[in-house]
Amino acid sequence: TPTEPPTPSPTEPPTPSPTEVPEPITSTKNEGNKTTTTTTTIDTDTKTGAVTKTEKVLITDEKNKTTQESTVITTTLKNGDTKTSENTKIMDKKGKVTKTIDISKTVDSKTGMEVEVREEKNSKGKVTDKKATIIPGAESSVDGKNTDITLQFQMDSVLEMVNGNNKGAKMDLSINISGDTILNEIKKSASKNVSVFVETPKELNSNKNVKNCTLNLGEDILTNAKKSGNNLKISIGDGSSQQKTLYEWTFSKADLKKAENLKDLDLSLSIQKPAESKNTEAGKIISSLKESNSKVYKQLMNNSIVCSLGDNGELGCEAEIKMYVGDYAKQNASYYLYYANPKTNKLEAVPYNSMKVKNGYLSVKLKHCSDYIFASKELSADVATPLEKQIKGIATSKKVEKGKSFTIKPVLPSTLNKVKKIAKEDGAAMDVVITYKSSDATIATVGKNSGKVTGKKKGTCIITTNILLANGAKRTVKTKVTVK
Repeated sequence: TPTEPPTPSPTEPPTPSPTEVPEPITSTKNEGNKTTTTTTTIDTDTKTGAVTKTEKVLITDEKNKTTQESTVITTTLKNGDTKTSENTKIMDKKGKVTKTIDISKTVDSKTGMEVEVREEKNSKGKVTDKKATIIPGAESSVDGKNTDITLQFQMDSVLEMVNGNNKGAKMDLSINISGDTILNEIKKSASKNVSVFVETPKELNSNKNVKNCTLNLGEDILTNAKKSGNNLKISIGDGSSQQKTLYEWTFSKADLKKAENLKDLDLSLSIQKPAESKNTEAGKIISSLKESNSKVYKQLMNNSIVCSLGDNGELGCEAEIKMYVGDYAKQNASYYLYYANPKTNKLEAVPYNSMKVKNGYLSVKLKHCSDYIFASKELSADVATPLEKQIKGIATSKKVEKGKSFTIKPVLPSTLNKVKKIAKEDGAAMDVVITYKSSDATIATVGKNSGKVTGKKKGTCIITTNILLANGAKRTVKTKVTVK
């Protein structure tokens, strides 16, 4: 006969289960042809204090005959750190999995750093897309009129997630300059200058699993810096023990005040020799000169620097970019800046006089992101389109009825700002003043600054458009106006 287990002494309480598991909660929601069923379970580990929330979501679409199953497991540790894993399977009407999405996310409560990796697989289980996003933690200090914010990485967490699955496609990595810490500092800051320093960890720069690495500045940061009236500087270090600054972006209070259509920006950039940048827009344009102008081609290949900005298009405001070129240029060496226009496949002059390398750095002020070339010699008009030929939209002849009006509207390249008076400040090299004059105001008048032409009596006169650039360059365009 089996021996009965001993009855515990009344003075000895039973050992509790290490995990308390309450009953799951299920809810169902119907929206049109879709039915969503969610089952939630919350488990508490009585030994560690960790709380694990598990959500299982089933979405059925009667119209498209598809089903989506998701399992989200979030564990919150006693110290406040969280780890989340999400697995989603999308199935067709036969129940076959057509796509799988896996998302892993960790949040460090002490630094505020967040790391998320998203991976997509097709029906055959092959990785088709892999992305990682890092929001670094932030630590700030205030000294009078200056607020310094240092972005921090917990490399163990970063490498664990970036290297966690090294099979399949390489990942696109985004480092986001955002988060509550930075926003709060900018909002409450009485400082005139807010500086953010972030190092791109060398473990990521050379990581074989990383395909592209972007550095994203949130629009909310720029907008709040504008509202607070701050000068905002973002410095990017190389992750070495020397903490060398690779480049800096500075958004001045004055430029932010004039800013329109601010947006998220990719601040990443690369500095290379032309031979290393053949796949960039600038590299392609230089390569096209090999047959048409071999002399200039050799000059550019040997003595120019290519700067490729990660973002593309208008910045929304002017920004000064200071970049390290010491690996390619000598101290006090002079350079001329040219824009590589991907639409025309040509180089275009930028309204800058020559600039010199100072302590290994070149500084430029831009409001448009693309590829640029620093050439050691000024390029001729047949190689780089001069500024005066970039200003378009001025007709050579025009007809107008007596008493009627039209307006001359020059179309400027994005590198020029139309102003009434050239300012004597940083960025003035981008300013341009445009005025108008009529050869006979009895036939047609023109607003000196507006360009509005009004016919007065029958006849013909000449409207002259005078263009003055901040670098001293001038251009005159004549429009023959016939009043009927």
